[in-house]
Amino acid sequence: MRNPPPYTHTHGKQKEGKKRMKAIGRVNILQEAFINVLKSGD
Repeated sequence: MRNPPPYTHTHGKQKEGKKRMKAIGRVNILQEAFINVLKSGD
């Protein structure tokens, strides 16, 4: 049993990573929208 079973520890990490990616994506979208508003207000 040297090889760990396919998804035990990797699966949980993937879920967490996806959550983080979503959060980062949301922040990026907000930043872009904010920048666009600043630019268009010029």
